[in-house]
Amino acid sequence: MTIPTGTIYKKNVFPSSKYQFKIIKQVTTQAKLGKWVTKGRLKGARMYTVTFEERKTCPKSCFHWNDCYGNTMPFAHRVSTNKTTMLKMWRELTEINKKPYPILIRLHVLGDFYSVEYVQFWRMVFDTFENIYCYGYTAYKPNTPIGKAIKKLRDSHWERFAIRYSNMPHVELSANSEDMGVEGIVCPEQLGATKDCGTCGLCWTKTKDNIIFKTHSRPIERKAV
Repeated sequence: MTIPTGTIYKKNVFPSSKYQFKIIKQVTTQAKLGKWVTKGRLKGARMYTVTFEERKTCPKSCFHWNDCYGNTMPFAHRVSTNKTTMLKMWRELTEINKKPYPILIRLHVLGDFYSVEYVQFWRMVFDTFENIYCYGYTAYKPNTPIGKAIKKLRDSHWERFAIRYSNMPHVELSANSEDMGVEGIVCPEQLGATKDCGTCGLCWTKTKDNIIFKTHSRPIERKAV
């Protein structure tokens, strides 16, 4: 079977120039993430998300290329990625930054950092908007151009850009699948030990090196729709 180079849910990919909704979405229904951060250094922050197209924006070296989390998300809106995407996101961030509380953006529910320019976009965000924070994961290895850009920004702006390398246990501050068989702190939300990401905060805590996630997807078993 040939693995597609994008999502299997093509009807839910939207050009950013024609997308009628916000790219940076306020969390309202995602129980796993939670709406607010209730502990730690970002206590009081409101949770937002960004979702791109899985595989299309990811490196083929991704450990979960076949059994991507997106395989179980037929209704998620994936926004296409280009310069228009960044322009629209900048306008949205200009408004979001005016909120009377910190903003914590999950990068990315699906997809990854699709270019060096896009990584540098976030550097400009942090230089311009004092209220914006991000956390998330990347499958780009730190010796690739995109991976190097992520590491450089993470090293200088961890408090704003808490991005962990996925399934690279040899790299500092990683997030790894239980399938890799390495030791670490298992995600408390997946264990039922905390309500959601907002009541936990481990992933954006620099003193916690290796977070372990239970695999929560399935391999591709049918044709794209």
